[in-house]
Amino acid sequence: MAAEADRDPESAQALTGIVTDRVAALNKLLEPSGRQITADEYTLLHAPILARLLFDRRQVTHEFIETVVTQWLAGLSHTAPPQEAGRAGTERS
Repeated sequence: MAAEADRDPESAQALTGIVTDRVAALNKLLEPSGRQITADEYTLLHAPILARLLFDRRQVTHEFIETVVTQWLAGLSHTAPPQEAGRAGTERS
């Protein structure tokens, strides 16, 4: 499906639907934390796992997932949540 998405609108739409669904599911799990993620943040979270599977052809271990999540969370702490980033931009204007 991913290989066809550039040429086939149905494949592209299906991929978009999968990402939208997965972001929504993760945000549902995150509700108790008060944190919601964007599609871009989701990409930064799952991309290393896909790279491990598709390019490295190696198993995704618990240790690898822990490393990915730890680094992802560290990256989030260096960026403002979307609602704060939007306010910060308007304050400077």
